[in-house]
Parts: sequence; C-alpha cells; structure tokens
Amino acid sequence: MSNNPVQNLVKYRPLSLNDMNFIYASWLKSYRQSEFAKDMPNEVFFSEHKEVINTILNNPNTTVHIICNPEDVDQVYGYLVEDSTHQILHFAYIKYNYRHFHLMSTLLGTLGYTSKVTPTFITHIPRHYDIIKEKYQLVYNPYLLIP
Repeated sequence: MSNNPVQNLVKYRPLSLNDMNFIYASWLKSYRQSEFAKDMPNEVFFSEHKEVINTILNNPNTTVHIICNPEDVDQVYGYLVEDSTHQILHFAYIKYNYRHFHLMSTLLGTLGYTSKVTPTFITHIPRHYDIIKEKYQLVYNPYLLIP
C-alpha cells in the first residue's frame, strides 16, 4: 500500500489512439510558453515542434504513461513521456484543474523518479523546472533529440 493517499485515487494506463489529440495539443500549448519557444513565430513553433513530438512518440523506445480516473479511464489527468531505455524523460503534463493534488509527484514517484542516485535527462524543460530538477535529479539536455 502506498504512503501517498492520491495513489489510490488514480489509475495508470498505456497510451491509446484516443489520447493522441490531447497529447499533441497539451504538449504544444504548454511548451509554447517555455523560454525555448517564447520568441519563435507561431507558424515555426507549431509546425516544427509537432514534428519533434511526432518523432518522439513514434520511437519504439518511447513509453507514454497516462494517469487517469480509475472509474473512468477516459478522464485523463495527465501523462508522462519517457524513453525507458536511456533514462530520458521527454515531457510530463498534468491538466490545470488537477495540479494542486500532487499528481505529478505521484506519477514521477510511481515510475521511480524519486530519490534517484543517477540523473535522468530531460529533453523539454517544464514549468517549475527549477523546483523539481534537484528533487528528481533531472538534467536538461535537448540534444538527446538529435539522432
């Protein structure tokens, strides 16, 4: 049994085709506000970064973990995208209305990102990166996206 009370109120499931629009829309919209993209024209960012996401999602080593309502698996709270063979976290997202319920911590902890001794590389800097980078031993390296 988990020490985290939220753990019992969520379910984890793999990605389904029904999730794809949500993944692309939320990743692009969220990352559009990043330091990386803030000075880019919309036309450049959305067309080019959609291709980056597409490449990540179509990599056979990529795993997408969906966190959802256990009673309605179509009610998605968020997700995490990782390359499990290289200890790379690409992106993690929790819907705005669920951000104060520690779902990101629950998701990261369940997947083993808490108290790691070795660093995990992250290819996209999320909001509040400065807060979570130490706790989860995250090291920003976008160059891992280059084949």
